[in-house]
Amino acid sequence: MQAITDGRVPNGGWEAPAPQGRRRPVWLIVLALCAAPIAIPLAVGGVALAGGLLLCFLTLIAGAGVAGVLSVGAGAMAWVVGFAGFFVHGLGWGLRYLSGAAAAFLFGFLMLALFAGGVFLCCRGVSWLLRRRGSEP
Repeated sequence: MQAITDGRVPNGGWEAPAPQGRRRPVWLIVLALCAAPIAIPLAVGGVALAGGLLLCFLTLIAGAGVAGVLSVGAGAMAWVVGFAGFFVHGLGWGLRYLSGAAAAFLFGFLMLALFAGGVFLCCRGVSWLLRRRGSEP
């Protein structure tokens, strides 16, 4: 009303737009039919690619955990053999096994740290997805 009194709208007011039917343009339907053979495989391929990458990530995390446990176990065995080698074979032989044990322990604990970090990231990701969906209390 203020627009009319300020002179911004000419006398006669606004005209109501002509009612239009809710019909879809034919070209939009044709375009959707032509795009379906390309869009459907692209969508399926995208979902398969995302699932494959997730499976690869989970396998990498599990592999790091297994490698860590086996390496720490091998380091423990090398430490026992190296310590026993001090008395049986001499200092050089024992130090060789103890240095190998130290390297195996270092690698094993590094792999276990990567495993723990991967599990932490997975837990955070699942928590984020649940919060986003509103399923988490």
